[in-house]
Amino acid sequence: MWGCDKSDSTVKCGSYPTDSIDKYTNQTVNVCFEERVCPVGGVWPYLFSIQYFIFLKLVLMTLLYALFAATASRLQTETDNIWKYQRYILVVDFAHRLPLPAPLNAFYYVYLVLKWPYRWVTCYYCCRRGGGTDTTDGRRHRNNVMLPMSDQSDKYCENRLTEEDYNFWRHLAREYYRKEELKGEEANIAKKEWEAVQTITEEIEHEKKVLRQLKGKVTELERLMNQSHVYLESIKHLATKHWGLDMEDSGSGGGGGQTLVHFLARHSPYVGTRVQRVPIPDKYVAWEVMWIDYDPVAYSMPKMDFPAARQAMVDEDILLLQELQVEDVISKLPILQWNARCVNPAGITIDRLSWIRTADITVDGHNQHVLYKLDNGIPLNPIGRTGLRGRGALPRWGPNHYVILIITRWQSLMASNNVLEFVVENTERRDQLSLPSCFVGGECLYLDLQTLFKAGDNWTTSAEMIDFFRAAAQPSAATSATLTGLLAPAVAVTPGFKWERVAVGYLDDPYNTDNAWKEMELWHIHYTDGDCLADRMHSAYCHWRIVTEDVFTKLPPSQAQLIQDLTNKLKPNIL
Repeated sequence: MWGCDKSDSTVKCGSYPTDSIDKYTNQTVNVCFEERVCPVGGVWPYLFSIQYFIFLKLVLMTLLYALFAATASRLQTETDNIWKYQRYILVVDFAHRLPLPAPLNAFYYVYLVLKWPYRWVTCYYCCRRGGGTDTTDGRRHRNNVMLPMSDQSDKYCENRLTEEDYNFWRHLAREYYRKEELKGEEANIAKKEWEAVQTITEEIEHEKKVLRQLKGKVTELERLMNQSHVYLESIKHLATKHWGLDMEDSGSGGGGGQTLVHFLARHSPYVGTRVQRVPIPDKYVAWEVMWIDYDPVAYSMPKMDFPAARQAMVDEDILLLQELQVEDVISKLPILQWNARCVNPAGITIDRLSWIRTADITVDGHNQHVLYKLDNGIPLNPIGRTGLRGRGALPRWGPNHYVILIITRWQSLMASNNVLEFVVENTERRDQLSLPSCFVGGECLYLDLQTLFKAGDNWTTSAEMIDFFRAAAQPSAATSATLTGLLAPAVAVTPGFKWERVAVGYLDDPYNTDNAWKEMELWHIHYTDGDCLADRMHSAYCHWRIVTEDVFTKLPPSQAQLIQDLTNKLKPNIL
């Protein structure tokens, strides 16, 4: 086993007197023999051999078990049939053998000789008398074999089944019935499979329906959460505006537009419609913040719904024309010049420059205009998202310029001189108010405002407008100095009259959308003493009104915010 052969043996020779003496010669004989010593020694051969036997046992047992298992599974049906056949032969063999072994067989033969005549006689009388039957149409054997009643009953009695035959045929009947059931089941397999598939399909559809409902509820919950967040932020903004804690983020901001976060432009639904905005928290207002799921609806008021006098200034619905995907329509898309001042074919000057200024100074010493970005050829609101795409109810894409006047005076009829009045523009509804304002549709900014007052000359410049209001001042000998230092010392030192261009820039307004927004030039004109402005304005268009609490609810939200900022500055008594 260790590889030892004859070449590994050592031959040794020597004299052994005691054991090697020749009996006949009585002489000592030299004896040589081979001493076999295995040259391979040590522990490693034994370790390798043990390892070999262990691996052989493990692998061989597993391999043999797998082979035997495969053979047994392949021959299982045949072995079962052989076993059943052998058992059947054994049962039949024992059934046909005599119950007594030799030499006692003679007694059993005597028993048979006596048994058959007795049974024949007994069966004969039973068949003749109808004994043992419990039915009207047949007789029952003691082995529960039914025998019919007829004239040939004796023949049936002679040919009745034995108990062994009855068990055999009953077994055959069961086997036949079982095979027929299997055939029927095999024939119904396709039907059962179809029913199972239908059941699974119905369950899958039910699960899909439940998942859709769950997804809808989760989406609604997310929408409510975002909307609640937006409402809380709106309450915060209103509180800060009411207490004057956040003046630099006001909706009437000018140069600080880059840090402005609008909140009136996010109010839902959109003014005059049921169109819902996407709720937008403050942190997602800026376009620089990525929001992958942001996909608001688009709304643009049709041109025919605008007043007839303004329909010529209304831009086409570019989004609708782009969605039609018709070559004739796409070829007719208007080519608008953004971030520029141009003249259209009708000769109307359209200013699409933004009035929002940056901190950068141009060559002429003014702040540089903000260059708003474009998305698929449509301007984007420079302040951020509003939750609604389209032009909305504004006439133009991009900036829509407005000039707003706040004309105030102290109430002279009251005992106290701390009641403030301001000029409001009459509207179609008596429960609504508006500040004197106009949309700038052409090159001149103040022509539409001039129609509200009895002005002889056209207001082509702001100086001409200021001269008109200055002429309405009627200062007394002792000019009131109540507001000294409250208004910025901008331009005028006319006694009894002060004016200021408060802001030029973005106007936070509910009409704003992602692609169209309001920009304003806000003027504040204040009469510190007497005035005759009531005689210089059309009573059908404008009138004086005291600042009361209901004023803030009757004014548009953006204008109410402007009045709120002014009252925070002048500190009047609000009735």
